[in-house]
Amino acid sequence: MTEQEASELFDQIDTDAEGMITLGEWLGRPHADQGPNSPVGNFMSADTDRSRAISREEFLRHNLRP
Repeated sequence: MTEQEASELFDQIDTDAEGMITLGEWLGRPHADQGPNSPVGNFMSADTDRSRAISREEFLRHNLRP
C-alpha cells in the first residue's frame, strides 16, 4: 500500500472527518471481521499513544511498516 492509498483509506474510515479513527469507525469498515487478527487487537496495535483513537500519523505508520 502506498502512502497515498493509506491516506485515502484513512479518509474513508474516518466517517465523521474529525481526523481520528474511533473504535466504532474501525469496526464499521469493510472486512473488519476478516483476517487472522481480531479487529480490536488491530486497533489497539495501531493506537500507539493509547488515546482510544487512531490519528492519521498512527494509521500511516501502522500500514506502511516494512
